[in-house]
Amino acid sequence: MQDALLARIAEDARALLDGAAPQGFADWVKRYFRAAAMDTLNEREPGELARVAVTHFQFACSRRPAQVLIRLTRPTPDQRLARIQVCADDMPFLVDTLV
Repeated sequence: MQDALLARIAEDARALLDGAAPQGFADWVKRYFRAAAMDTLNEREPGELARVAVTHFQFACSRRPAQVLIRLTRPTPDQRLARIQVCADDMPFLVDTLV
């Protein structure tokens, strides 16, 4: 079940990039959501999750080497949660520190 959902999200994400997805992008999208709980993923439409992955990917593409980017997106009326996007070199425990 999880593999099918991740494949659908990856397919939707590739479509959002309108042919500009780099090689391996679909695998990246699947890894992006791999650790998420299925009940959390099932609360959202695959298209919405695809948009989350694509916006984070595009945000990361704007990062210079050694630069840390952090973006907070406030919830809209139809969303319950804020979103924090972080793009940085490998930094163990960074997410734990932010949360």
